[in-house]
Amino acid sequence: MPFNPKELKVTVYEQYKKGHSNWLFTLDCAVQCGIRDVNTLTNIAFYLHHPELNYRSLTSDESLLIAEWKSFRTIALLRLGRSASASGNSQSQLINATKQM
Repeated sequence: MPFNPKELKVTVYEQYKKGHSNWLFTLDCAVQCGIRDVNTLTNIAFYLHHPELNYRSLTSDESLLIAEWKSFRTIALLRLGRSASASGNSQSQLINATKQM
């Protein structure tokens, strides 16, 4: 099912509409509002950074975008309080991924 930010809780959607400059705050807002699905959290961060994709699903030949989505997933897991090592990524990889975004 494609991601549709209009289906987010109102508080989260209002924050989402402000754009990617405060994307970590938007993720935290989503978690605080009860969103626990890691894919939803990942999509929030990813599509905030890629509005040009119009929320379409990625295709298998878009390896750079897929890698970026996975980096956001690692961050979403951490925002949920899960360990970075559980997803197979080291803390330094996460810090580097965050700096690049």
